[in-house]
Amino acid sequence: MLSLSLTFRSEDAERYREDGLKDTLAPETTASTKAVYRHKVTWICAAYCLAYVGTEYSISGWIVVFMTRVRHASPYLASVSSSGFWIAQAAGRLTLGTLTDRIGVRTANALYLAFSIAFGVLFAVIDAPVVSMLMIMLQGYSLGPAFPSCIVMVTGLLPRDLHVAAVSFVASVGQVGGALLPFGLGAAAEKLGISVFQAVILGQLTLTLLIWLMFPRLRSASIRRENEHED
Repeated sequence: MLSLSLTFRSEDAERYREDGLKDTLAPETTASTKAVYRHKVTWICAAYCLAYVGTEYSISGWIVVFMTRVRHASPYLASVSSSGFWIAQAAGRLTLGTLTDRIGVRTANALYLAFSIAFGVLFAVIDAPVVSMLMIMLQGYSLGPAFPSCIVMVTGLLPRDLHVAAVSFVASVGQVGGALLPFGLGAAAEKLGISVFQAVILGQLTLTLLIWLMFPRLRSASIRRENEHED
């Protein structure tokens, strides 16, 4: 909280309006909120967040059970797998930004998702507990930029005055995915056994990648500014 306060200390409502946003009167705010839902990009991003957030929570929520029951890992190693997934994801989010900027958000995140699927395949094929833990951590690392990349895409493709409403909406849908997909995995495990974990996660990651590929390419900053002035 302290770092956020220091970083954005000069950002206030007046500065927000000076950057070219519309005046935040209630009727216009309502109109802007409704306008968000008319853009296809909003729904693509929402579907992506639902699939991605649901996948990461499915992994962290069920990996301990899978590791102990199927891979016969010790409770300690199983718990490290879950913690390591999140730690590796944070590391990926911090370290892959430079590479993402160089090759472009759309291409880079598609590659990261493809790598996460590859690590998932290795996780399914190699049943050694330690190797399984490492594959889960590598999967988390490659998924690190997934959510920030989505926010970059939606803010890059939508007019500036829709950013707040759009990001709020897609983040909320992502939380719905975080509740529904782990529940669905649990229901499948109840019927078929926890061994379905690998197949379900691979399916979810593949779906996430396919949704991501539906995003159009980002326009240049100059073109976006011209369109915003025309609006």
